[in-house]
Amino acid sequence: MNDSLTRREHHAVVRLPEGVTGPRLGAVVAVVPSHICTSVNLVDELLVVQDREGVDRWQVTARGVDT
Repeated sequence: MNDSLTRREHHAVVRLPEGVTGPRLGAVVAVVPSHICTSVNLVDELLVVQDREGVDRWQVTARGVDT
């Protein structure tokens, strides 16, 4: 894993190299998680995004199910 990115279930910490300006407050930043098991379990639906546009919504049918 890259030392500049630490990913957890539903959040990430990014460490930028010295002199690199981070995104402005409110900017949209895409992060691809390694897995999202517990995050999906917390919501009723997922918004499917392609090329920065919402293209579909998927219902989470197993919401709250503990396997």
